Amino acid sequence: MNTIAKVKWSLITAILMLIPTEAYCLARFILSPEGFWQEVILLGIGVWVLGILQVLFVVVFAVVLYTIWYWDW
Repeated sequence: MNTIAKVKWSLITAILMLIPTEAYCLARFILSPEGFWQEVILLGIGVWVLGILQVLFVVVFAVVLYTIWYWDW
């Protein structure tokens, strides 16, 4: 696989791995919390759910990038 294809697949993978972050930002924009408790609840949900997913996706992203760049296709 040539370098352009590797870069393309790396970008596609990065975009897919950031979907939970984009969904959280969209939900935060739609809900637009106003009070302290609304902020705390939304932040708590974001930290737990998004944090766990993003840690998992960082590991998956590293494995996929290693596969894309160092596996001999």
